[in-house]
Amino acid sequence: MKHKVQTHHPRRVLWSVLCVWLMHSASHGQTPPRHPDTARVVTDVDAQVEAGFQIILDRQSGNCLTCHALSTTQLTKLAPKGVGMQGSFGPPLDGVGGRYNTATLLQWVTDARKIKPDTLMPPYGSIEGLNLANGLRPLLTHEQRQAVAAALSTLQ
Repeated sequence: MKHKVQTHHPRRVLWSVLCVWLMHSASHGQTPPRHPDTARVVTDVDAQVEAGFQIILDRQSGNCLTCHALSTTQLTKLAPKGVGMQGSFGPPLDGVGGRYNTATLLQWVTDARKIKPDTLMPPYGSIEGLNLANGLRPLLTHEQRQAVAAALSTLQ
């Protein structure tokens, strides 16, 4: 009876070596060498701004345009172009990044009552003082609020 000699596919061998190396490196506290990559930092910022605009324009999460207006000329290349119907109850968002720094914009989104106690803007990062809060958590996570603040800061 002949025995079939088993050969290994080169890709499978490389994949196995890579997996073993990664497991060894992780278990011995070593990390693969990294080179400074400034393009990645920009990409991360761009991704955060894009995520912020998606929240601002999303009628299910941020829903900012129910009360605020935003002209399409203020949207960056990262923001979706369709803004749909907009409100005029709150101040327009055009130029808000030129009027406030990112930390202040984050506070407006988190809990505007800390800046303007008589505001009707809902707190997206707090349920403190709310009588009929929907759930036991804020409307947006801290990362989502940071993304919104980053997007607003681009509106010069």
